[in-house]
Amino acid sequence: MRTRVQTVLLLFGVLAVAAFAVPLLLFTASDRTQQLVLARSSDLDRFASLMDRAAGNGDTSAIAAEARRYTQLYGEPLVVTDTRGHPVVQTGGMQAADPAVAPLVDAALRNQSTHPRAALRPWSRGHRMFATPAGTGTQVSGAVVLRADVDTAAGDIARRWAAV
Repeated sequence: MRTRVQTVLLLFGVLAVAAFAVPLLLFTASDRTQQLVLARSSDLDRFASLMDRAAGNGDTSAIAAEARRYTQLYGEPLVVTDTRGHPVVQTGGMQAADPAVAPLVDAALRNQSTHPRAALRPWSRGHRMFATPAGTGTQVSGAVVLRADVDTAAGDIARRWAAV
């Protein structure tokens, strides 16, 4: 009898801990994913602003230099195009004509931003693609596409999950 009661209490305890831990784990993964999206969206906005300025004055040297420095510093390639989809700058081996990049450029030129929707998990690897139009309001002056590495964010999530 005692063994049965202990088994039921143990089972109840495990279920109670799981009921509190699972939402906490999912929240921490969602929170870290949101941090990644906000950081990369900020980077995209910076490059979109530079591209809009370059489209206005015809000088693309500033955005080209900034994009190369960004890729050297963070190791994340990006592509910036003009309104016709022709590349202004391509870094890190990523090309505007790549099958994964071309649809994002087209969407950005239609004034549609693209950000990953799914939350990262500790086992997430590889990269996520981000795209945004350059310009103000409905006036699109180009597109910016960024390939962000998720390994660091996934590692942060794994550490947070291990702490829970």
